[in-house]
This record gives sequence, C-alpha cells and structure tokens, in this order.
Amino acid sequence: MRFLEQVRSVRRDLEQHSQAGFASDDLPIPGLRRLIRDGYRFDYRLTERFIEVAAISSSVNTPLTGPSDDPDFDYEL
Repeated sequence: MRFLEQVRSVRRDLEQHSQAGFASDDLPIPGLRRLIRDGYRFDYRLTERFIEVAAISSSVNTPLTGPSDDPDFDYEL
C-alpha cells in the first residue's frame, strides 16, 4: 500500500510539474525524463495529452554516475 501511495504521489506531482524530472542521453529510450524519489526511479515521457510512465525501478543499487565521496576513490578506473 505504501508503494502504491508513493506512485500516486509522483503522478500528482508530475501532473502539476511535468518538467520535474531530468532528461539525459543515458536514459534507455530517447525522449524519456527521469524523476528520482524515495529510492525509486520513475522514467516517463511527455506527450501532447498525457504523461506516460514507462518504468519504475529501484535506485538503491544504481551505480555512481559521478565521483564518490570516498577519499580512496580510484579516478583512474
């Protein structure tokens, strides 16, 4: 029930602020935007009439996209 309420909350927020997420060439489908909230990624696209949520997935095990805060991070990977 908690997850369902979270999805509904994201849907309400996107209805009011459809540009809330970010666009990136790294997303799996061109034209998608991504919103990250409470440990989940919401990939969506804007059409003329709708906001289509294409995927919802956990962001917990997402690899770093930038440098780590770890002082021993190896920048030469």
